[in-house]
Amino acid sequence: MHGGEKATLRLRPAAAGAGIVFVRTDLGGFEIPATLSNVGGASYATVLERDGQRICTVEHLLAALYALGVDNVRVEVDAQEVPILDGSSARFVEMIRGAGLIAQDLPREYLVITRPVEVVDGRSGSRSTPARSTGSPTH
Repeated sequence: MHGGEKATLRLRPAAAGAGIVFVRTDLGGFEIPATLSNVGGASYATVLERDGQRICTVEHLLAALYALGVDNVRVEVDAQEVPILDGSSARFVEMIRGAGLIAQDLPREYLVITRPVEVVDGRSGSRSTPARSTGSPTH
């Protein structure tokens, strides 16, 4: 989409607790975990960076993985950018469902907002406040 490169993407199961890790197969298996500390700067796309290497346009795939409850997966890609497909998460969701999911024994971890949190950057910002308790967290 942004870079114009063709890319092949393969999702492989990962061990419980491994998290989501992008693997740049074109760089000999260089790994970039999908963690907050690896979020890089870019406009119009979400970029993950580590040690000078990047994987771009990860947001639609990450949204599909979250929506389906996938916490542990190795995302192998042979280019700098995840394929954009139709510009949404829908095709990723369809393909992941078609391949099937495997339940793991490790309980899912949740981020629970316990007090108001606000981040402001210039004229942009975001604020999160605690939700009313409904018993147990859901995704």
